[in-house]
Amino acid sequence: MNEKVFYQTAFFSILLLAFAPFLPISRLLPAGMNMTLLVFLMIVPLQGLLLAATLLPAAILHVKIPMRFPGKEDIRYLGYALMLFIGISLLNGCVTSLFHHLGLPTADQEVLQFALHCQWSVFFILLVSTVFFAPVAEELAFRFGVYGFLRRNGMGKLHASVVTSLLFALMHGLLQQSIGLFILGMFLQRAAESDDGRIIRPVLMHSLFNLCGMAAVVFCRIAGAAA
Repeated sequence: MNEKVFYQTAFFSILLLAFAPFLPISRLLPAGMNMTLLVFLMIVPLQGLLLAATLLPAAILHVKIPMRFPGKEDIRYLGYALMLFIGISLLNGCVTSLFHHLGLPTADQEVLQFALHCQWSVFFILLVSTVFFAPVAEELAFRFGVYGFLRRNGMGKLHASVVTSLLFALMHGLLQQSIGLFILGMFLQRAAESDDGRIIRPVLMHSLFNLCGMAAVVFCRIAGAAA
């Protein structure tokens, strides 16, 4: 009974948070608000809420979190993450070019623009959040909370993986990258399944994937400053 209540609570909480990027929250804030404050108001609390949506019900209902320490057998999944980053980056570039060719609107994530232009001290905080905090929060939410709910309500592995990965892609709120994020979600789910549902492998993959993205941002910042 505790597990049933946990998965119901976690699923609907995460589902609500997954659609938060589509809400015009920034329009409700005062004009001219400092961008640093805006990012922390919109992004950092969202990650914290995702983490809380899984950990709090689990602690209250005594549901075990499927976690363990990393081992040598997990190293190869870092290689998978690097290959995924290269492939998905190329795919995102092609999709974005197609959008431009068709005259479809493309929107950069506010966090990306912020990362390119904020002070280095603030960028370091964003780097730590993106590489360490976000992967744990999102993998707990989706690979454990959402997928676990769907599986325990009679959905097969493939269908549950597809729905979970779709919600994972939608949460990031960027249409032209949604295909790549969906593919990433499917691979992350497969990594969790390869370890009996434990999330250490998808967390490691997700962290390295985000680190590669942030490394690209650092390169762009340095190149822009040099120019």
